[in-house]
Amino acid sequence: MESGVCRDFPMTNAHSKAHSGKECKPRRRFAAGRSGEGSESGSGIRGRAPLCYTEGMKRIRGIVFDFGGVISLPPEPSFYESIAALAGWSRETLLAGWRRHRSGMDADFISIRELYRRIAADLGQCLSAATQDALAKADFDAWVRPNPETLAWARELKAAGLRVGILTNMPTAFLPWFDRCAAAFRALADAEVVSGAEHLVKPGEAIYRLMERRIGLPPEALCFFDDTQANVDAARALGWRAERFVSAAQARAALEAMA
Repeated sequence: MESGVCRDFPMTNAHSKAHSGKECKPRRRFAAGRSGEGSESGSGIRGRAPLCYTEGMKRIRGIVFDFGGVISLPPEPSFYESIAALAGWSRETLLAGWRRHRSGMDADFISIRELYRRIAADLGQCLSAATQDALAKADFDAWVRPNPETLAWARELKAAGLRVGILTNMPTAFLPWFDRCAAAFRALADAEVVSGAEHLVKPGEAIYRLMERRIGLPPEALCFFDDTQANVDAARALGWRAERFVSAAQARAALEAMA
């Protein structure tokens, strides 16, 4: 679950190389390989090779999506002020606390209630259990508005033979909300990496390497859309194509511009 806040958290970097499979002939935009070339499971079209999105000789064969602000719509504009007000904080105080502690929650090392207890403790405050519960509920409830345009585009990509992945920072406690918002997208995905389940978070290298292994593609064959620039930059540093997500239309145009 992304908050739009740049987060850093220590993690291991152990990883293994993914196998890229057979090359297909580069073409402009989306182009199908010859029948039987490079065919792989999960291509989405029976008896046809995965379509290749090319930039020169480099193919994009998998599109990976963040959850919050990408698969789901971002929270309402008033969200940050309203949740901060539950604890008597300003928006700036809330976001500063998230920068210090939220990645620990996303890695499942602390609960969401502990997140807010720690932010309060940094300020010399003690939150009641009722306030912690109210903060936790308001936080999780803000991320459950699905983005229908992203889902429709992902279905097009899947039908075109590309693999689809989900790479998200979220605690496992959020999984019921995740499924409520993104059950259709999860059913579509070929691979999924949830930070809390792995005790790894973006923008650390290890979580991207795990996605490469799960989706079965090398970094140069992947394109990633995330609404947080630090996560985009980390993917690019590892050889992925990546763009900051603003809207499905903007992301679609960015992908097309790579051809």
